[in-house]
Parts: sequence; structure tokens; C-alpha cells
Amino acid sequence: MLKLRTVKVVRFEAKFISILSLIVKLSLAIGCLYLMFQKHAYQIFDRSPISAVTIKVKQSSTCSNNISTIRNIFNYNCSKTLYDVNDYIIPATENSAVSITTRMVEIEH
Repeated sequence: MLKLRTVKVVRFEAKFISILSLIVKLSLAIGCLYLMFQKHAYQIFDRSPISAVTIKVKQSSTCSNNISTIRNIFNYNCSKTLYDVNDYIIPATENSAVSITTRMVEIEH
């Protein structure tokens, strides 16, 4: 289907309104150019301090056979599980980020 498209043209009969419109357009263009080149506003970065915390979790080398201390842990088997923290993962660069680094190695004792 063919659609008829017409260009919308705004004509100002009063010269004062046309000059005022031209001044507003030029001031907006000059303001944008000033921000881009003089203030380098197109390259503004957040310079706030970025902090991150890495927590190392490691299991103790001795196992507890006390039933009261291991009652709430599901399928607790001390002879097969050992945690190690030799491999660090770099935390995300976010403000107030916390990263817990763990590695589980299953070995036979």
C-alpha cells in the first residue's frame, strides 16, 4: 500500500519569533559543543573509590565427631571433604562488593 507522506514545515510570520527560535537553537548547539570540547563531558567517569572485600574460608584440619556440633549439617562426612583457598577469584569491581572464595577438594584420607 502506498502512503502519502508530507513534510511538516513550520513558518513563522513574525520575524521576532523566527529570530528568537534561531537564537534558542544556536544557544543549544553552542552549549553542547562547549560541554563536549571544553569540559570533556563526553568522557566523565565515576571517580568514587571502589572497594571490594575477599573473604577466605578454610576448614580446620581436624574433624569433630561430636554429634551436637555437626547435628545441623546435612550428610556430614569428615573423612572426604577438605576446603582449600589457593585459587583466588578476582571479585567484581562494584562498590561495596563482597566475594567469598572457596574451593572444595575431595580426597581420600
